[in-house]
Amino acid sequence: MWQALFFLSVFSSKRLLPSVALLGFVAVLTYFWAARWHGPFEAEPFVGPTLPLTSGSIATSSATVPEQALPFPYLPGEARDLSRSIGDTSDGRLVQAAAIVESEALAILPVQRKRDLAYGTTEIVELIRHAARALHKETKTRLWVGNVGREHGGDIRYSVSHNSGRDADIAFCYQDAKNRPVDPPGLIPIAGSGRAVGRPLFFDVKRTWIVVKALLSHPDIQVQYLFASQSLREKLMMQARRLREPASLIDRAMVTLRQPYGSAAHNDHLHLRIYCSKRDVVSGCKNTGVKHSWAKMHETTLQRFAERSAQHLQAETATVRRQAIERLTLLGAQSQTKAVAERLNDEASEVREAVAVALASLAGPAQLDALTNRFAVEATPEVRVAIVHTVSGIGGETAGDFLAQAVGTARSEKTSLPPALSPLPLAVLLAQFPPLAERDQPQGPDSRVVQLAAIEAASRSERLEPVAPLISLLDDDSGVVRAAAAHALRKLTNLSYGVNWRRASSAKMERGRARWHAALSRSRNAPREAWLTTGWRAAGFRVRAIEPQFAWEIARAVGGHDRLSYNAQRSLMRMFKHRPKSLAWPKHDACAYWQRWLKRRRRRLALPPVPKNLSCG
Repeated sequence: MWQALFFLSVFSSKRLLPSVALLGFVAVLTYFWAARWHGPFEAEPFVGPTLPLTSGSIATSSATVPEQALPFPYLPGEARDLSRSIGDTSDGRLVQAAAIVESEALAILPVQRKRDLAYGTTEIVELIRHAARALHKETKTRLWVGNVGREHGGDIRYSVSHNSGRDADIAFCYQDAKNRPVDPPGLIPIAGSGRAVGRPLFFDVKRTWIVVKALLSHPDIQVQYLFASQSLREKLMMQARRLREPASLIDRAMVTLRQPYGSAAHNDHLHLRIYCSKRDVVSGCKNTGVKHSWAKMHETTLQRFAERSAQHLQAETATVRRQAIERLTLLGAQSQTKAVAERLNDEASEVREAVAVALASLAGPAQLDALTNRFAVEATPEVRVAIVHTVSGIGGETAGDFLAQAVGTARSEKTSLPPALSPLPLAVLLAQFPPLAERDQPQGPDSRVVQLAAIEAASRSERLEPVAPLISLLDDDSGVVRAAAAHALRKLTNLSYGVNWRRASSAKMERGRARWHAALSRSRNAPREAWLTTGWRAAGFRVRAIEPQFAWEIARAVGGHDRLSYNAQRSLMRMFKHRPKSLAWPKHDACAYWQRWLKRRRRRLALPPVPKNLSCG
């Protein structure tokens, strides 16, 4: 083909020139027609997934509220009509929820009824009914409840817990000035004196103790917490002693009733939380917080179930093998990591994908070689996506080197003509004609998805090895890839040069590339902390090191631009070994949270005095 073009260009005489010009004109028209109807001849912009694409995915993002039931990895023979609490109370979900049903003994407060938050595990619903029956039997009055949870679990707007069906807000009992029971219009705060704030109502300690006693006396369901303000707790304990309740019950109430530390005082409702049941434990339920001496954690049951689940890794059906892997992941079965990792070469891609996802939580650096080796030969995009995210989560230098390779190199749609032909106008024109144009690299959609996933994984790796390859991707012909690479660079380095990498002019992008290359040249051997502090200082935050003495300025940066906020929160999490879900919150809320959290612990953390006029951003 090139020889023909060369011959046509060189040997065109004046007699052939009109024909050649006509051919060139047709080529131009054809090119622009194709561009008009089919768009530019570059890879379709793909918005790559930030999590592995798996039909049986068991992971949920902390920023995502489940709107519908997510699949649960049932194993052969398991009942599918029972509730299951998965994860912990602040980052979990719920399967086959039970619902609070109103009766003559039990009712839902009007505001909370509209929210449709009356779902929990079978155990917590039964416990609430049990307490309602006890109250109604003795007093002929109803027990009122507020928020319990969503049908499928997940975050609710009104609390950081209530995620996995094991929390419930129960209204205190109220009475009027003549000691007559009154149904509460809502969750009404009660002052230390026992009088409701702003209403002619009073704390009914007698009826509320009946509820507390019933909750703590259930023979099968274990209560972990009953959160209440200190003043109301004292009134309830006095009532228990006045009635000469059994010492065992008083002791249990003493350690269960408490005002939560670092949270609201709970003077407007009783917050109930129960432990994971045996069925919940083998479903992936996680108990956090205090473990009372009488509580059964079902550790032996969990270990035996993990062993039985591992036996299904050898099942003939790929679906069963995948579900066994996903179940072991939910259980956090570290003892079965080797058995899971052996399925990384399974003949079924859905199983390999499940293994790659599982190793994100089960594996450590020891599995990096197996993952990277699998990536090198893997053909299924979903598995490759899962691997890059898992490697990023494991972290370390090996992971950084792998991600530097996985993000790939810039792709060009431009034609590369032989130097001898490049000056020839007709040859250049014809070479741009789509059927004749050459591609430097494959442009399939699957490869773009994997590349974008690798870029996203690199952005969360907190490693500098991918920085140079990401800078090279700023030359890519795809605006989506350029924008993704720039986003990753901002998160990794805390720097930004204000370029819209999808739509900026060529001159602006060229200046942006030059600035990134200059930054890399200056700081190639600097630790990441130096990059981060440079980014904060460039934005006006006085941070010289990621140390407690600069914690107030770092917390102020949480309210700054996205990259500054992200790195400020991650730095605070590492520095103080405290990992709230603040990255999923609005920046101003996250900033206020961190400043409040630091203020309450200033002396214990040996922080400098709180700055005057502390602000966000």
